[in-house]
Amino acid sequence: MHVNQAADKAGLKAEKPVAKELEVSPEVIDKAVQEPPPKSADRSYQTGMAMSGRRPRYRHLGVHMKAVYRPGARTMLLLPAAALVLSGLAAGCSSSPPAYCTAASQLKTSVHNLGDVNVAKNGLSSLQAALGKVQTSVKTFAADAKSAYPSQTTALKTSLSSLETAIKSAKGQPPLTAAAAVVPAVTQVKTSASNLQNAASGKCQ
Repeated sequence: MHVNQAADKAGLKAEKPVAKELEVSPEVIDKAVQEPPPKSADRSYQTGMAMSGRRPRYRHLGVHMKAVYRPGARTMLLLPAAALVLSGLAAGCSSSPPAYCTAASQLKTSVHNLGDVNVAKNGLSSLQAALGKVQTSVKTFAADAKSAYPSQTTALKTSLSSLETAIKSAKGQPPLTAAAAVVPAVTQVKTSASNLQNAASGKCQ
């Protein structure tokens, strides 16, 4: 007989005087001592012993004796620690996007407006005004992003300079001719801006 089981039976025998006061016959107590616990109870006993490191206490429930597992102090201390870890992970997942994401959104809008300009109808001046807004958006983005996305930012600035040169060269030409002359430069600006947006999209969602 294992030491733990012997101790448990000794505890049950010691409770006979208490059982007498509760009008429980000694035969019932002797039977509880002699009969081995069911397998499910034995598994619960072993699990409780493994997790808490303590012997389970016995509680009177009418005539029957049932093992009650009570978690030890070590188990109770582990729960707050786990909660702190989970809260830290949640805080990391809910971090705010970088500051340059606002500038990236404004840049996207300004480039879209640039592509919508009808040069043949509204003239080169309307395209020049839209170009100025894009240039302002690029400067704001570059200041907020600092050293992030240097190659994409440089490519966009270069395409904007090429568009500005194309606008100057097309001045004085008929509207349709001027519109056709600036189309390649406008397309390059849109492509460069799209590359920058794609690079920043992982951070700005």
